[in-house]
Amino acid sequence: MNFDYQKLNRVGYVLLVIVAFFVGTAVGKNNLAPNINNSTTILQQGLLSEKLPTAIDAGLLSEVWGIVHKKYVSPIKDENLSDGILRGLVAGLGDQFSAYANKDETKQFAEELSGKFSGIGVEIGIKNNLVTVIAPLKNSPADKAGIKAGDYIIGINDKTIGPTESITEIANNIRGPVGTEVKLKIIREKTDGAIDITIRRDNIELESVGVEIKDGIGIVNLSVFHEDTAAKFNEIAKQLVKTRVKGIVLDMRNDPGGVLNGAVEIAGHFIKTGSVVVKEIPKDPSKTITHYSNGPADLARIPVVVLLNGGSASASEILAGALRDNRGIKIIGEKSFGKGSVQEMVSLSDGSSLRVTIAKWFMPNGGEIAEKGIVPDVTVSDQDSTDKIDVQLDKAIVILKTEIGN
Repeated sequence: MNFDYQKLNRVGYVLLVIVAFFVGTAVGKNNLAPNINNSTTILQQGLLSEKLPTAIDAGLLSEVWGIVHKKYVSPIKDENLSDGILRGLVAGLGDQFSAYANKDETKQFAEELSGKFSGIGVEIGIKNNLVTVIAPLKNSPADKAGIKAGDYIIGINDKTIGPTESITEIANNIRGPVGTEVKLKIIREKTDGAIDITIRRDNIELESVGVEIKDGIGIVNLSVFHEDTAAKFNEIAKQLVKTRVKGIVLDMRNDPGGVLNGAVEIAGHFIKTGSVVVKEIPKDPSKTITHYSNGPADLARIPVVVLLNGGSASASEILAGALRDNRGIKIIGEKSFGKGSVQEMVSLSDGSSLRVTIAKWFMPNGGEIAEKGIVPDVTVSDQDSTDKIDVQLDKAIVILKTEIGN
């Protein structure tokens, strides 16, 4: 599969298992990156920074390389050591969203953006220094097995997750062939002790957006921002206008984000053309990039409420913030995840890739998303929800009907 980096423009990053590198990524190419084969060439060829030769002791690195080869009890693959050096180099930033991805992981990224992939279908990140489930994808194996947003994963297949394991390594351990099983040990708030949940991996085909029209209200479920989500939403918008809905519930609960352009384009249906959707502010504020809506504003006069929860991240937070700041649209549910940083994705010479955090997202009125998330106007917990009763959705409809005047 050929991965067209330029086509992706800016996308989101969150780790899906299998790993989807979504939510806030700027994609580009860097031909300076060398093809790394051993510790010596890392220093001799990897002149990505003038500080690199003095920041790393070439002799010490070579010494460790030699000792490992001489003394380690099992056979060694040099490519694994090289891979580990590259991962460790980026991990030294202390940023969970900056990471090195090998060729296979980069290829999987492309497949996942298309909305078709295999695995258990759960986004993970680091929160409170623990591996945290951002959200299970709707109807995915993880969702059906009972994994919930906010669960902490502390073990995989009876092995405790170590303090030095990267988020990519953890995702790789959860990933596996279709039909095989993985056992996750989780801790859930307000539950005593750890819980073991076994999940069978499967192919996942995710429908990113759908709509149900009920009693004159359009309930739009936006579950992820894929490459084709904006185009699909455009057709839904036409349907909402044609049926003359009285109001819209935009449900982005457990939406991990995705392609930023999708959030900007969808926002253009709800707010005036030329309105600010989001600001992207790097280390040098003079280089701030402002993303504006480009119409068609065909839903701009229809009352709307937004549903969020702790599994709503990045592009979904951007869209929710744009609607609240530009139109005063109420947000119902629970505080969102708070994924508000931008990663630049650079293709390396061997087909692998590198993601580095380069900026943060800010909402039109200046509010920061990173780590803070979006606090709803009306907080509604889903603890009382059942298979037949969705208390958050019911509350959203009540509030929307009040605004409509019903």
